[in-house]
Amino acid sequence: MKNKKIQSIIITGILICACVMPLVAAGGQQGGSAGSQQSTMVNGREMINNTFVTGLPIVNQPLTLNIAINLHYQDELINNFEKKPFVPIAEKATGIKINPIVHTDSTAIPAILASGDLPDAFMNLINDNLLVNNTNLFEPLDDKMEKWFPNTLKTYETYAKDYGWRRFLTLPDGHIYSMMCRFLISKPHMCDSYTFINTDWLKAVNKQIPTTVVELHDVLKTFKTQNVGPKVDPAKKLPLNFSLLPPNADIKYLSGPWGIQGNYNLNNGKISATMNTANYREYLEFVHQFFKEDLVNKEGFSQNREQFTAQLVSMNTGVFSGWGPGNFISNQADLVPWDTLPVLKVPGKENLRVVHGASQTRTNMDRAGFVISRTSKNKEAAMRWYDYLNTDQDMAMLVTHGTPGIAYRKLGENNYLQLRPTNEQMAAMGIRQLGSFYQSVGLINCHPIVLAYPTLDLENAKYSENYWRELALPKIWEFMPKESVPRALAKQDKIDERTLIEVDLLPFINAFRADALLNGVTDAKWNAYVNDLQNKYQYNKWLQWYQDFVDGKF
Repeated sequence: MKNKKIQSIIITGILICACVMPLVAAGGQQGGSAGSQQSTMVNGREMINNTFVTGLPIVNQPLTLNIAINLHYQDELINNFEKKPFVPIAEKATGIKINPIVHTDSTAIPAILASGDLPDAFMNLINDNLLVNNTNLFEPLDDKMEKWFPNTLKTYETYAKDYGWRRFLTLPDGHIYSMMCRFLISKPHMCDSYTFINTDWLKAVNKQIPTTVVELHDVLKTFKTQNVGPKVDPAKKLPLNFSLLPPNADIKYLSGPWGIQGNYNLNNGKISATMNTANYREYLEFVHQFFKEDLVNKEGFSQNREQFTAQLVSMNTGVFSGWGPGNFISNQADLVPWDTLPVLKVPGKENLRVVHGASQTRTNMDRAGFVISRTSKNKEAAMRWYDYLNTDQDMAMLVTHGTPGIAYRKLGENNYLQLRPTNEQMAAMGIRQLGSFYQSVGLINCHPIVLAYPTLDLENAKYSENYWRELALPKIWEFMPKESVPRALAKQDKIDERTLIEVDLLPFINAFRADALLNGVTDAKWNAYVNDLQNKYQYNKWLQWYQDFVDGKF
C-alpha cells in the first residue's frame, strides 16, 4: 500500500510537470499519449515517438505490437494469425506487425494484469469488472480520440450517437479507456436463442410443426414412441436435447411461452419479478412432464459443449435450442431437415410476451474491444493501428469477414451481402469446416464496429449458421420487447452491492430450476423456495437495484 501511495505521488508530480512545461520541439503541440510528446517533422509529416500523426505508413520504423487477443474457440486459424486476409494488408499499409497473444477466454487475464507484465493492448479480453477495477493499468483515451482516433470518432458520432456511445464507453470515473467492437446492430444477435425441430422426424411420424406447448409435448411423445427414421438409433434417440454449454442451449428458453423473459421482465420501463410467479411454476410443472416421461436428455444439466455438439452431429436429436443448426453441424445433408419453431403459445396465455433474452432495440456493441496498456511504449502506434482498422466500413468488413467476393459482396454504401465460400476457397485459406469459416477469416467478436451485420443471401448461403435466424426474426418480431436495460456502467460500490446478492441468488435460482424440472414441484417445496428467494437471497432487493438502474438513479 505504501509503495502504491509513493507511486501515485510520483505520477502526480510527473503529470503536473508535464502540464506546465512548454513543448519546444519542432511542430510542437501537446499530443494525446501518456508517453513523451516530443514532435518532429519527417519528410513533411509530423511524428511523435516513431508514429506519424496522419497518413500511411503509420510508423517511421517498422515495429511489432504485442496484443493479447480473444479469438473464437472455433477459429481454425488460431495458430496462423498471419493467414487472416486483413493481416498482411494492414501490415503493409501501416508498417506495424502484430504479435498475437492468443486466448479463447478471459480467465487468464486477471493473473496477467496482476503480474504487471502487460502486452501493448488487449482485444476483447477485458470484461467490465476488470476494466473498472484496473483503470490504473489502462491508457485513458477520451482526450485522445480527436487526434489519434479520427476515423473511429467519425463512425461513432455519425452512426452510434443515438445509441449513447459516449455514455456506454465512459466509466464511473468519467474517462474512456476502450474502443468498441462487434456490430452496432446485428439482427442475428437480437434474440439469444431459437428452438429448432427436425422436420424429417415430423414427416416420419406424420406430425406438423407444433404451435403450442401442448402440441410440442405431443410431438415429443410421438418422437419417443414411434420410428423417426432408419438413420436414428432408437437407443440413443433424444426427443428433446439441451445443455448449459453453450448458454443459449439451456432449457430455460422454453419458459418464454409463459411470459418469462429471464430472471426478471422489463416492460414500459418497469422491472417485474418472474422467478416467484404462478406462470413460472406452471412452466416448471409443465416441462417436468418431459423429464418424467423420458422425453428429454436428463444429462443436459451436466454435459459439456463437446458432448452436446456430438449428439447434434449424430442426428439423434429431435428438438433443441441454440444459435442454429449450422453452428454445430457441418454435413450439408444433415442441415436440410431443421426448421425453426414459431413462437409457442400456452393455451389461455396467448397475449404474453414470449421471447427470452430478446429486444428490438438491442445493440451488439461490446465495450472493451480495444484497450491499451499504460506501460506500452508504443501507445500512439497502437491507437493509430486500431483506427486504421476503422478507416471505413469496407475496411471494418475486411477485418471481420475476410476477402470481398468470398465471404461477402458489397451492395452499396455500408451495405453488404454475406456469401457462402466454396470448399476450394476455404481449403486455400486452410479452413476445413464451413461452420467455422466466419469465426476464422477475421477478428470475430474483436473487430471494430460494423454498422450492421451483413444481409444473408438465403439462396447462396443456404444452411449457414445464421440462415435460420434470418428466416425466424420476422416471425418473432412482434413478440420481442421494445426496450432493454441500459448498458452503461454503474459505480463500483453499486456493482459490488448487486454482485454481493447475485453470488448466492443466481446459483439458488438455477439449482431450484434444475431440481424442479428433474423431480417436480410440490406446494411445500415451492413455498419454501419463494420464502428463501425473498428473505434469504434478497430477490426483491436485486429487482429494485435494476429498477433504480433503469431509472438512472446511479
